[in-house]
Amino acid sequence: MNDKSAHFRMKCFTIFKCCSLLLSILLIPVVIILLTSDQLKDAADIVVVNHATANAFIAISSGLNTLYNRTVDRRTKSGIIRLKVGSKWNITAAVNEKQANLTNVTISSSTLVLFISHNRQTNQIELNDIKPLEFFNILTRSVINTTRKQLRIVGATYSSVLNIAQLIIYCNSMTYSVYVKSSKCHRCPYQNIATDVNNITLFMDTNYPINIKLLRSGNKTTYCQQEIYFQEGVRYLMLLEIQEYNRTICTLLPLLKDRLATLDQGLTLFACVIATNYVLWSLVQAMTSDRNLCRQANVNDVGNRVRSLDLFRSLCAILMAFGDAGGGHYRHFKHSTWNGLTVIDIVFPGFIFMMGFSFSISLYKRLYIMQTPKFSLMVDIIRRSIYLFLLGLAINGPCQISKWRIPGVLQRISITFLILSSLAVWHSNKNEPFTRESLLTSKILRKMWLAMILIIGFHCYITFAFAAAVTDCPIGYLGPGGISDDGEYYNCTGGAAGYIDRFLFGNNHLYSRPTCKLLYQTIQPFDPEGLLGSLTSIFLCFLGFQASLGYMLHIGDLIPINKNLWSLSFVLISGGIAYITQTILYWAVDYKNLFVKGRLEVIGTNTVGFYILHIYLIRFPRPFIFQSLHFMHLCYDVSITMFCVKISNFLSSQGIILRI
Repeated sequence: MNDKSAHFRMKCFTIFKCCSLLLSILLIPVVIILLTSDQLKDAADIVVVNHATANAFIAISSGLNTLYNRTVDRRTKSGIIRLKVGSKWNITAAVNEKQANLTNVTISSSTLVLFISHNRQTNQIELNDIKPLEFFNILTRSVINTTRKQLRIVGATYSSVLNIAQLIIYCNSMTYSVYVKSSKCHRCPYQNIATDVNNITLFMDTNYPINIKLLRSGNKTTYCQQEIYFQEGVRYLMLLEIQEYNRTICTLLPLLKDRLATLDQGLTLFACVIATNYVLWSLVQAMTSDRNLCRQANVNDVGNRVRSLDLFRSLCAILMAFGDAGGGHYRHFKHSTWNGLTVIDIVFPGFIFMMGFSFSISLYKRLYIMQTPKFSLMVDIIRRSIYLFLLGLAINGPCQISKWRIPGVLQRISITFLILSSLAVWHSNKNEPFTRESLLTSKILRKMWLAMILIIGFHCYITFAFAAAVTDCPIGYLGPGGISDDGEYYNCTGGAAGYIDRFLFGNNHLYSRPTCKLLYQTIQPFDPEGLLGSLTSIFLCFLGFQASLGYMLHIGDLIPINKNLWSLSFVLISGGIAYITQTILYWAVDYKNLFVKGRLEVIGTNTVGFYILHIYLIRFPRPFIFQSLHFMHLCYDVSITMFCVKISNFLSSQGIILRI
């Protein structure tokens, strides 16, 4: 009976996988057809905004035929009226028997705003048409090519034509100046976007709230000041109106959502539902398959791999590939611009943590079980560190020697591995038995903790006290430079960490596109894998080393969270997240044996090869068809990730594993 039930579940899971794959394949041509259809391109959305003192009647006609008659309540907006692009229309608005007309209005864009207002001076009704700019999408490829670099996206945190909204600021009786800043921009001043205007259209970043300040053109007094969290693909209308006693009212009105943005969110939600069901079915299949529940992990089984460690590596590797490929152009799968923490930020610390974890197991096996001489261990450690460093240098190229980036991910790993492993081997005593009592009474942990305290103390001294050679920077500066702090420390990107890298390696040998470059308008290169951050990564690796010992025996503004600097707070938090994750995986996979061994764990045995493969794949230019929607970016990035997974599994099945 159990065999029949298991066979039935396996059959259902196979059918579900095939259906999910088929739907995913069919979605892409459906999206392409929708994006290129004439019906979508030739239709324009009309929104009527009644800002008069009474209800308004709107009539839209073509020749002698009246197509639309609609009443719009005062201080509200109408529903969407859809007209054909390129045709000429006559529009009439009436309020309390007073009329205003627009004749031979040609609709040339996908959106038109009709604004009805009451002129207090002439006591007449005014009807104005506002033509918003087009959003960047596949239907306006010429717009992308001509204005993508020219048109400024206000508060932009990442270089992308997605994650934007449109703001129309309208006033028919006065002029004003526009000042904005992103709430994510730490200690940044307001930036002047426009001066002495009465009607302006801006593209606004939707990743974080935007602070907007409108000042009078003459005496620079404030009309209004708001912090707005814009929604992606939505057009907003901000109305400025002067009432009695020179009092200004600032009204923000969402108009309508871009059709492509609505389509994008619907497709993305559908894809997420399919992916979630697929993951749940995979978990159910893994938990209901045959497994040995009686066997538990034992420290003496040195020949067996810690499955939870391989699974943790695999999850980090897949998340790394997805994020580096683009992450669907969602901010949650991007690195923080400066201070803060995202999902992708904890991937690299996870690898550092696991390196310390796995080395503790390897050290126990080779030193205490195999009785390998310390000298041989040190030679092997130095050899692996050199290989990792050279491999990282090779990945950073090819380019001119004068511009070859020296720091990098594998370089950071090699330095961390070299120092921590050397300390562990040096302080280990292979003549002592490895037991709970010997571990608690041994001096190895006390000596290594002393070394870690010295390393962290030295890092804090360099960060907060080393200022004699850092020109034009205050002591302990941890900011991004640029326009932060009112531009006072414009050339102080990264403080002491950035200065040390620029002094040792030179500007041409560092990362030239740091995450703070766009938002903070910095000009100096800054490398997030710089030399000073290696000290805190050594401490993080040591935390993994400590955690492994526990497993083998069975068991906010002083220092901001900053991945670029690898600050102490970032290391402690990411180390805690890695510790909790590894604990859960160890309990579920190694201790309780809840899941059978699958292909996902295989990736964890070949992470270096997986890393190199994904680095070269993401360097290929992205086809234009995949640049229009989040859904299309998501499809492309997931495809790159799954291709890396399939190739890695194939190489592992053939016994091809890159070991260093």
